[in-house]
Amino acid sequence: VLLLFLFYPTLVKLTLSMLKCPSIGTGNERRMFLMADLQEPCFTGRHEAYMFLLTIPQLVCYVLGLPLIAAILIFRNKKHLYETSFSTRYSLLYIGYRKDREWWELVVALRKIAVVSIGTFGIVMGVVDLQAFIALGVVFVAIVLHLIFQPFDTATKIGRKLHKLEFIALCVCWFTFWGGLLYFLGHEKAGSVH
Repeated sequence: VLLLFLFYPTLVKLTLSMLKCPSIGTGNERRMFLMADLQEPCFTGRHEAYMFLLTIPQLVCYVLGLPLIAAILIFRNKKHLYETSFSTRYSLLYIGYRKDREWWELVVALRKIAVVSIGTFGIVMGVVDLQAFIALGVVFVAIVLHLIFQPFDTATKIGRKLHKLEFIALCVCWFTFWGGLLYFLGHEKAGSVH
């Protein structure tokens, strides 16, 4: 469980990288090529075969399957969450969250998928500002959800610390994306800040 928990963002990134296909060329000769190998056309031939044989199963098993399996495990075993035999194996998925918020790791996994997707497919958008604005939106929604649902038990000292740390981490992410936008203020637009 620990290894899957740690490798999850990397698994998502590697799986989605098979779909990272920027458009290259101009006019009618514009075609999509795989970012990892710009000589490989996307969605035809070998790439299509690998997509159906590897990428789609990885999307189902890793990207969607792992968080869903974790959520199902938690929902089905709600009565056994704090028993030693179950807790020893799976407590990493729900420990620290308050009662009735044990499923919050599913929200965190969805947030990871969203951010990795923005990083992976942002190049397809063509405009870095748009990529950063979408990331700002995702992190803002995560902050709002965190404040509304309060997944950590703020009645305890540890729970308050976890709540503050998560909130601060999300704010740092937001300010990092916002700060990154400053580098592009005068980059492509005439008449804007140099």
